[in-house]
Formats: sequence, structure tokens, C-alpha cells
Amino acid sequence: MMNTPDQAVLEAVKSKGHILLATHFNPDGDALGSLLGLAEILEGTGKKVLRYLEEPVSHLYVFSPDAARSRPIWPRSGSL
Repeated sequence: MMNTPDQAVLEAVKSKGHILLATHFNPDGDALGSLLGLAEILEGTGKKVLRYLEEPVSHLYVFSPDAARSRPIWPRSGSL
């Protein structure tokens, strides 16, 4: 039987030990909350999660749990 897209994603996540999560540029509260919530769920299953953001977390959302763990990890274009 062929996997549905949902099943294929679930199997891919189950088979990996490290997961990269990212949001769109200039994330709003919904995007940041989704990133943080999914990271917490995945870490609860033993996954190593890297939370990637293009820019540091906005001052509007620094109160969010684990917001400090979500940060840029690569230099911006032209900054090398």
C-alpha cells in the first residue's frame, strides 16, 4: 500500500535523529509558537532539534518559552 503524504512525513521524522525546524522571514507569533511547540514535541520523543530563524526573535516574543534557543545560525548574506 502506498503511503499518504502525512504517513510519509511521519515515517521520515521517525527515521531521523536530528530535525531542522524553520519559519518564514520575520515570523509572527503563530509561526514562532508553532516552531517552539513542534520543537518541544519532537524533543520529547528524543529528537535533537535545531530551531532556525533568519533573524533573532523579535522583542515582542522574547517571553515565549525557549525563545532564546531559537536564533540565527548562519551569517547573513554579505556578512562573511
